[in-house]
Amino acid sequence: MSNNNESSPFLRKDIYIFGRNLNEIPCFRNSLLYGISSGLGVGLGTFLFTSNGRKALHYGFGSYLGVTWIYWGYCRFSYNRVDKQLKEIKKVLQDKVDDSTNDPVLIDPSDVKQA
Repeated sequence: MSNNNESSPFLRKDIYIFGRNLNEIPCFRNSLLYGISSGLGVGLGTFLFTSNGRKALHYGFGSYLGVTWIYWGYCRFSYNRVDKQLKEIKKVLQDKVDDSTNDPVLIDPSDVKQA
């Protein structure tokens, strides 16, 4: 039986640009995929309606840039908002744990009823 890591063509490979791993950047993949698909769709649609290749190229590229940047901004805003909420929750839980003491409860023997 062969090793699946070496034979699989769909391995997730790290891509580095300027020393940063693009797989670790939040929202990068989705914004790029949405931008490319919208650019192709708008470019092909424009070419089908106008039969003008230059105009279709300009509209497609503009759509790619616009959708990529708008989706990137929206996704990062949502990501930062959720990250901030998680940090606040983590801080509150940590404060709650720090406030509680692990001392055993001492019971006065006179308070215990004899059966």
